[in-house]
Amino acid sequence: MMDTPGMPAIKPLSGFFIAVIAASIVLALLIVILPSDLFLALSNYLQIIVAFAGALVLLCSWYRAGRQKALLWAGAGFGIWGLANIAWYVSTFLGYRNQVFPSAIDIGLILGLLLIACGLWTGLPGGKPARILIATILVLSLSVPALMLTTAGFSLPAGIVTYGYFAVCGLLIAGGLSIKNGGRSLLAIGTILLGFSFMIYPLREIYLAASPVLSVIGLSVCAGFALIVLGFLPVCGTAKTA
Repeated sequence: MMDTPGMPAIKPLSGFFIAVIAASIVLALLIVILPSDLFLALSNYLQIIVAFAGALVLLCSWYRAGRQKALLWAGAGFGIWGLANIAWYVSTFLGYRNQVFPSAIDIGLILGLLLIACGLWTGLPGGKPARILIATILVLSLSVPALMLTTAGFSLPAGIVTYGYFAVCGLLIAGGLSIKNGGRSLLAIGTILLGFSFMIYPLREIYLAASPVLSVIGLSVCAGFALIVLGFLPVCGTAKTA
């Protein structure tokens, strides 16, 4: 594929995000070997790096190649999510690990994911998705928090935040499953992976915060972000310059 004039070179950018996926797989395999604090630090560093790298690539692509709204929404979502994750990591580093959920940080994470979902739906390839598919996925995704609210000791703030995560993740998964263009399979896989990762996240924070194994979802987030950017890169490369 020829790179569009004024656009960042596609191949080097693809190589970086492919490397992120490879690093995520390697770190996931090392979870049983590395100390939990070191693993969490490496995972969060990688998440922050790929989030801001994705934001930079997508926003530059939006500015230089046709001002496509999908790239603007997704790029903004990556950036906001990255900032919120830095806040989460700082809180954890300062010893407030048990106080970061639910909090204002989660609002930033949910907002970032929502903007990524808006980018996906704005530039959704392959025609209009089936409404029944969207409705089914959203009903299923929201049924889990509804069941959680009946759990003894489950707080209302945690329930509201969990509903937020599951609702936006339902949009991501529905969007990914609605992509019919085979050439955008990476975009579909990335959004579905990201959606499932952040359905697991509130469950971990509420019920299994002490479980080191579930920290691996941070690496699935890294891979999901990288796949989304790789899925958007062909869009960037074929866009018309403004």
